[in-house]
Amino acid sequence: MCISRFFNAVGGNLGRKDVCWGLLGTASYKKKGEQIKMEQFFLDLKPAIEEAVRHAMEKIRREIGQEHIYSAALVTDSDCITLFLAVNTEEALAKRDKEDQTPERLAELRNYWAEELVNQVADGSFSLSRYVPDEWSYSDGTDSVLNQISNQLYDQEEKLSDADDDTYDEVHEQFQEQLLETAALAFETLRAEGVFGSEVICFLSMSDDDRTPEIEDESARRLNTPEQYERFRAWTELFNG
Repeated sequence: MCISRFFNAVGGNLGRKDVCWGLLGTASYKKKGEQIKMEQFFLDLKPAIEEAVRHAMEKIRREIGQEHIYSAALVTDSDCITLFLAVNTEEALAKRDKEDQTPERLAELRNYWAEELVNQVADGSFSLSRYVPDEWSYSDGTDSVLNQISNQLYDQEEKLSDADDDTYDEVHEQFQEQLLETAALAFETLRAEGVFGSEVICFLSMSDDDRTPEIEDESARRLNTPEQYERFRAWTELFNG
């Protein structure tokens, strides 16, 4: 997957819809003699994601009370057939960091992480969970509108399974790229509306995939200010070793 092709609007340069619309217009394949286009699906998906996230944030804000959100991520899987919103607060992160600082947990961490990094976790100068959505405390939940969107993604991806052998890989790669671009565009709209405060670092993520670091880095570069991106990049450099 050529991630950079879809994340080349960097440094908070919002509104670069031209990045993908040209490709969307040609995103089609033959299925039993019928021409199937994905363009309208993703055009319709963007406002659906935006509305789903607005509803999810209303729920999350009720849950967190007076806690302070510092980061939010839209997370998909390696096939791009699920999508959920993850959010974390400084208060929830502090609780998780305390759990990582117990002697038993530090001993466990030394089996997987460099001693220098574990020492930083121990003295509180580094948080292992700061930008790891799967470790965060808040999400849209299993009965959310985003879960319904995941069902739509699954159904749409299933239609691609009948693509000709010669075009199968290309069509699936295109589907995944378009989902990531659509999610990024939705994030841009939501940021412009103020759904996420200017202090919140936003990015896209993919669970358990080799592409995750690149997806997170390019989306963080695109969706945040240069100063925010540098904080994110500095953390990921330590985290990824």
